[in-house]
Amino acid sequence: MKTNGFLGIDIGTQGLSVIFTDTELKILATGEGTYDMVPGLDSGCYEQQPCDWETAIKDAMTDLRKKISSMQIDMEVLAIGLSGQMHGEVLTGEDGEPVGPARLWCDGRNEDEGNELTERLKLDWPIFQAPMGDYTTPSLAAAVANSGGLGGLGMWGYSAEEVERRIAGFRQLTSGSLNVNYPLWEHPGELFGKWPEMRARLQ
Repeated sequence: MKTNGFLGIDIGTQGLSVIFTDTELKILATGEGTYDMVPGLDSGCYEQQPCDWETAIKDAMTDLRKKISSMQIDMEVLAIGLSGQMHGEVLTGEDGEPVGPARLWCDGRNEDEGNELTERLKLDWPIFQAPMGDYTTPSLAAAVANSGGLGGLGMWGYSAEEVERRIAGFRQLTSGSLNVNYPLWEHPGELFGKWPEMRARLQ
């Protein structure tokens, strides 16, 4: 008999974990995968090989399946939840494959550039809010700006009129700095056309 449940995957800075829960979110089994930082880097530099993440998810799932099998559970995954490291830098070629190690969120080699940007943008603190679509509202961006950082608004999928309205909402709350992320696609493709439906589901 199959056991319905959910698979959770966490790609962390120090390792990768997976869990399988039942539909009541009771954890039935876990699995682990490991990887290290790229060795030999200067102080404050932190990088990992993206291929190590792929190996780790395979190892973690093998670990999980062994435990599930020993419990005589026939796993039926209804949904997958994925969480990962904070903002990092993974550069790829035209084939979509990584061209080198990934620079992690905790890498501090650009501290001087961050301080320069803070000064040029007349900020009090080197805080740059990520402009992530509907997750960042004018009020949130204004709160960041009023605290001395750089507010951010994601505008992917918004019409020009909606963009103007969101910026106006920000300006009603602050005179601080704002970063607007408004992608311009030459060939939007099917994904852009489906964005209103996707946004409605998120709301």
